[in-house]
Amino acid sequence: MGAPFTQAEIQAEIDNCKTRLRESMEAQQYSYDQGPVGQFGVQKGDVKKIKEVMQYWIDMMDEYYPTVFQPASNITFNEIGFKQG
Repeated sequence: MGAPFTQAEIQAEIDNCKTRLRESMEAQQYSYDQGPVGQFGVQKGDVKKIKEVMQYWIDMMDEYYPTVFQPASNITFNEIGFKQG
C-alpha cells in the first residue's frame, strides 16, 4: 500500500509544526470575546500537542519514505586531503 501523502506534503506539515512550535514558544495568542461583560484572555499555544502532531508526521515520513532522514556521511581526513567514507 502506498503512502497516503506525498513526501512534499508530509514535509510541509512538519515545517508547519516547526513554525507553530516556534510561534507558541516565543509569542502569546490573544483572544477577545465580545460578550455582555467582555472577556480578554491570554492563551499560549499548546506546545505538547504541537510536538505530538509533529512526531506523528515524522513517524509517517520514516515509515513511507525511510531514506529521507539519512545521516550525513562521515568525512575522514588523511595526509593528502580528505575522503568520504
